[in-house]
Amino acid sequence: MKNQIYSISESDRMFAYAYYYKNNPNETKFGEHWVKAGLDPYSDTSLYIRSQMNRRKDLFDDGTVVVEMIWDISDFAKKYRKFYPKSKVDDLIRKRIGQVKQSEIHNMNYELLVEKVHEILREENQPRPYVELSTAQYDDALNVLNSIKKGDRIFLAELAARYGKTIWSSAVAVESGIPLVVVCSYVLTSFTSFKNDIRKFQQFQEIEIVDSQREGYQDEIDVFLKNGKQVMVFLSLCNGNGRADRIKFLHEVQCQKIVFVDEADYGAHQIKQFEALQALVNKNDVVILMTGTNSDRASSNWKIDSVISTTYFELLVNKKEAFELSK
Repeated sequence: MKNQIYSISESDRMFAYAYYYKNNPNETKFGEHWVKAGLDPYSDTSLYIRSQMNRRKDLFDDGTVVVEMIWDISDFAKKYRKFYPKSKVDDLIRKRIGQVKQSEIHNMNYELLVEKVHEILREENQPRPYVELSTAQYDDALNVLNSIKKGDRIFLAELAARYGKTIWSSAVAVESGIPLVVVCSYVLTSFTSFKNDIRKFQQFQEIEIVDSQREGYQDEIDVFLKNGKQVMVFLSLCNGNGRADRIKFLHEVQCQKIVFVDEADYGAHQIKQFEALQALVNKNDVVILMTGTNSDRASSNWKIDSVISTTYFELLVNKKEAFELSK
């Protein structure tokens, strides 16, 4: 629950939650909690989970128990006439998650469970909160979008720590209207951040997500694009079996692409990775090299058309200005 997206409401709500123990991330507890009007859903759900620890509340207090995510599932509960305390609406979702070990415990890594719940709620049209861009995110997104219209194609985005690059890049992708979005990285954990961040917010619910390492990904992409959907494809830059075939397929897809290279200074700058990326893109495709440090290294092999740069100091200035305006 590092990024809080729900606020206090004047209405009662039904929430679902997922937590795990640090020493066993492959078993995840999934349950429900009724949050009364006027209560903060994060603190109230945390208190409820802590109460389940019986005599081992110390495990919650010392951080051994990690509350990974909560979801407002009120509309889902109303749809199935389970909108009341202790309705066991979580069991309806649980059946679709699968891999139940016992009661509310799933034999499943917490990241995978979160991903599955996101997709289930998306299928059920459970509304999500709307994300608002920060000042820097808004300005930088506007600069990139205007530059794309002017014909720029290769961008270096030097973005400070805590900038929120997954939300920013997803916003750029949606507003660009470019049908095929390819997220490349040498650091595979960044894919999980992308999946979970965009599934949290309403503006990104129409994006279809495809993992290019999954069997049959080609057919998924073809069908989604044929149906007019925007597709986000995850492409590992690690040099393994099948990478060349995946790159060849994506290169030959008959539509414009916007390619985000995450952590572009880490691995992706090496000549073999650069050559692979060059083989991926066509003349009219947009490439955005994202990095927090070592921008010279990240852009060393590219002919950059435009540079976007936001420092941590600028983020602090924006935060101070927003605080002053809010007063």
